[in-house]
Amino acid sequence: MPRISVVIPTYNRGRFIAKAIESVLRQSVMDLEVIVVDDGSTDETRTVLEEYSGRIRYIYQENAGVSSARNAGIRLAQGEWVAFLDSDDEWTKDYLAIQVEQIVKFPAAVAHSTNAFTIRPDGERSSLFVESGFLKRFDTKSYLALERPLQTILTYALWFLQSTIVRKDILLNVGLFDEHLSIAEDLDIIARVAIRGPFTFRKRELIEVYRREESIENLLAQSRKRGIYRYTSFGKVYANLQKSSGLTVMERASIARALSSTQRALGNVLIMEGRRVEARSAYMQSLFSYPSGKSLVKFAGTFLPYAVSRLLVRKGRPTCALPSPES
Repeated sequence: MPRISVVIPTYNRGRFIAKAIESVLRQSVMDLEVIVVDDGSTDETRTVLEEYSGRIRYIYQENAGVSSARNAGIRLAQGEWVAFLDSDDEWTKDYLAIQVEQIVKFPAAVAHSTNAFTIRPDGERSSLFVESGFLKRFDTKSYLALERPLQTILTYALWFLQSTIVRKDILLNVGLFDEHLSIAEDLDIIARVAIRGPFTFRKRELIEVYRREESIENLLAQSRKRGIYRYTSFGKVYANLQKSSGLTVMERASIARALSSTQRALGNVLIMEGRRVEARSAYMQSLFSYPSGKSLVKFAGTFLPYAVSRLLVRKGRPTCALPSPES
């Protein structure tokens, strides 16, 4: 049986998926299997994947969303560990070798994650840990091992699935991906796993994550076009996390702070949509979740002329862990 199962969900990514698969097949670690779950593609995906017959396990399902596709792959996985890769991203050739080093060095850990490069359509590259501010935590170390990683994950938005491997038994134990979420499903699963045990984080960028201009809406596009749904989804995840048992006081505070920021961001979007009554409710929920001066000012602003409410939103700055155009 393989040690690592690589799960690649795909939907109409026939132009890119070969590069993703090649980045897995060129790994120095041979004790693995590759499971590609085609979530109802209508392009040339099936034809492209025929070239890899015998080297990958190809599963086709009717379109049900990325979380359903990942869950199908996990259920079929024979490995002790599950590694995730999106069908338009690529691993460096030593990605899995370094992850295996972490597995051996930290046998109690339930997940291992690494840094990544995000590559924009214009070719600009940026380091995930630099963008989030997490890199400063490493100092001269090449990795960090955290016994209770949840606070760090929420603070620095460390839920990139493409750069994370997780023990399969833990994934099954926490209930797999929430198939009702199409946004924030990565935060949801990583946070639930983080409650179950230690994580390690590697400083090196071992993944290339592409932000493409294509017909499929990526997370950035969704955040711009579907702001209300986006913040509602993140809010749902944080609210569910608050129900988890065994959380420390500081972990509960981190979740409450993240929930409050998300509710305030939702209020901002509603203000810009002209939905002031709903925005007032969102700001009030933000105050109840984790009181802050910003939420109070925004709440008070909903009783002022509409132009003032909009001005208060436009003058805001990002404050929460998830990417947001305002605060």
